[in-house]
Amino acid sequence: YRSLKEQDATGDPNTLTARYLLTALGWQSSRPRLNRTEIRFAGVISTVSMYLGFFEITCTSEQVCAGYRLSRLILHSLAYLCIIVAVNFHLAVINNQIREAGISLDTGRMYQRFYAYSYSRVAFLLFIIQPTVMLFIQMSVFSWYEEWAVTLIYWLIKWLLLLA
Repeated sequence: YRSLKEQDATGDPNTLTARYLLTALGWQSSRPRLNRTEIRFAGVISTVSMYLGFFEITCTSEQVCAGYRLSRLILHSLAYLCIIVAVNFHLAVINNQIREAGISLDTGRMYQRFYAYSYSRVAFLLFIIQPTVMLFIQMSVFSWYEEWAVTLIYWLIKWLLLLA
């Protein structure tokens, strides 16, 4: 019960991680379909994360819960690393295509994709540093009786990340 309550209080990063992973792999932005390897990779990350979260909720001792929590955090860190590499790879590929292309409508589309990936990279960076920034704000800017302001800022940032 404690893990479920903590997860509800801190938000669930699984859906945003899956969304950023699919976007970084190029689904619906560079191509309409992912290949089998990418689908399997995204499926394995999502499934293992879901099972680790379920096991974390249903565990009985604090040490076992900490093990599941650590495993899930390591899995998410590896997924974040893959997202960063994939986004930077797509940015480099699109940048090379823009350099080699002449003036045409396709070049304009490539610029749109380039700016979309750049924006996605910034949004992902905000997603990564958001817990640290919120902890800093909570500990150094607001006092304990201004918890409502911290909660408001937290959920505003979450909604902005969902809309990004």
